[in-house]
Amino acid sequence: MFQMNTAWAKSNDACIEGAAWLALQENHDCDVVISALLTEKKYAWAEWGISKSLTHKNNVAWAIFSAEQVIDIFETQYPNDKRPREAIKAAKAWLKSPTEANRKAAYTAFSASASAAAASASASAAYTAAYTASAASASASASAASAASAASAAAYASVASAATEMREKCIKYGLKLLLEQEEAA
Repeated sequence: MFQMNTAWAKSNDACIEGAAWLALQENHDCDVVISALLTEKKYAWAEWGISKSLTHKNNVAWAIFSAEQVIDIFETQYPNDKRPREAIKAAKAWLKSPTEANRKAAYTAFSASASAAAASASASAAYTAAYTASAASASASASAASAASAASAAAYASVASAATEMREKCIKYGLKLLLEQEEAA
């Protein structure tokens, strides 16, 4: 089982508080650590840990999942603006076939969805949904490091306008991907 221990935290530039919390844990198995973070409602740390541990493709899958959880929020407020949905679609296309053409398409969709997010900035929930979709698309068009950051942002953003339950759902999906990744290794 993958260990989220102090050496791992240091190599991933964990914050001082997070590294100190991790040092106090008796069991460093990734599933135990993430579960403890969920129990303690340390969602940002859980999202960070998952994003640092997933492969690029799994980070994209996680970002897509998170975006899909909130896309309806944006589309309810802006029913004729399909840019965020197109960003999700482009990220899915890259995930299915990570070609250079699909990477470029994902980047283009990311730019359009980011514009939708900016246009809806006055409506916080709609902005969050559009931002989440653009993060999913950005992660498909970016390097692995950028993908990890975008996926974490997408998971966080997916709940800025939704209940804690939605955030936990996204974290649990990220953990599921991480455990499947570990089994395949």
